[in-house]
Amino acid sequence: MRRMLLAFAFVALLWPATAGAEEAPYFDIPSLLPPTAQGYQPTRELDCVDGRKTCIDDTIARMTRRFHRVIPICDHRAVFSVTYLRVTEDIREAEKINFFDDSRWLQHEDAVFARLYFDAFDNWAAGRRARVPEAWRMTFQAGDDGSVSALGDLLLNMNAHIQRDMPFVLAGIGLVNPDGRTTHKPDHDRYNERLAKLYGPVIDEIARRFDPTTDDNNLGSGDELLAVAILQSWREGVWRNAERLHAARSDAERRQVADSIEEYAALVASTITQLFGASPAQNAARDAHCAIHGGQDPDSTRKGGIAAPELSKQGLRRAADKTVPVKVSCPIAVPDCVGSVTLKASGVQLGRKSFAIEPEQSAKVRVPLGSRARGMLSGGRSLRARVELRRQGVPSARKLTRRAAKLR
Repeated sequence: MRRMLLAFAFVALLWPATAGAEEAPYFDIPSLLPPTAQGYQPTRELDCVDGRKTCIDDTIARMTRRFHRVIPICDHRAVFSVTYLRVTEDIREAEKINFFDDSRWLQHEDAVFARLYFDAFDNWAAGRRARVPEAWRMTFQAGDDGSVSALGDLLLNMNAHIQRDMPFVLAGIGLVNPDGRTTHKPDHDRYNERLAKLYGPVIDEIARRFDPTTDDNNLGSGDELLAVAILQSWREGVWRNAERLHAARSDAERRQVADSIEEYAALVASTITQLFGASPAQNAARDAHCAIHGGQDPDSTRKGGIAAPELSKQGLRRAADKTVPVKVSCPIAVPDCVGSVTLKASGVQLGRKSFAIEPEQSAKVRVPLGSRARGMLSGGRSLRARVELRRQGVPSARKLTRRAAKLR
């Protein structure tokens, strides 16, 4: 019976709205349910802890880079990536009109929430499966296997990020205001209304760009109203699970609550994979549609996930030919960015320098040159740099400078 109820909820949750139907009325049910959390607990998270308004801009920039440069074109994970980006952009618009009572708390929550998704994605990509929660493992495996439809991919990601991640985020940043009595639940509930209006356009975009079957069916004129009610129930459950974590009086009690959250999210993921399975033929049709109609911007992707090193004449002159600064950028989804830069002229190696860079960061690697190298360069030869990225268990990624730098 429990699985049947879950199945009905999933079908209703994101079933496409009837074409041409009027916007369904919104009933604010969660706000009628009072919070129970008591006692102020300061945040345990460090992301955007001051709640500055630029935090969400930084998060959106990271999401955009990852959508275009990390996830391959038409990869099945792109469905949730673009959805999450649209939701975060909408939160920024809500912030601009002072939609929330406590903007600082929302900025803090948004940054912590996004980081959990980035961490899960990157740990999976790096092969660190033990660090990936079970609901996320099931989600990413389905994306790799192509075992579910686009709607299934979206639901799996939403389940892992909302039902699994969000209770820990809310409990970590604090549910109760410093007065010890009032909570942040009004802001948590308030955003449900904007989500209700966003769901239709997002489904339309997924169908247009990634999988046309996403909006093939509907349940009638009341389906949008039912979908919104189900989404409200998910987010209400998130708040109540966060309250359970908040109220835990010992590590053992908190672990018991955490385990129940993990187990339920995994149960939901299992049910989704059964309900939204896709055949090889359906996958082929989905990928063919995406290749023609959408996906990410091809010009924004970088083959191999590694940017070409930057080498310029100006850099050579400033270094007085003793060291050559080469700009190296770490791929976004490679947590352990370790490698080396090699300089060559006329096929002769002139210098080599190892580096270690944090993910999503760039650095100038100064490669030392010997006297022979300086003599060759003074003769007008062209100098090229090659960066090699080493990853444990993964073949090395290499990239040359786009153009050689020549010093006359």
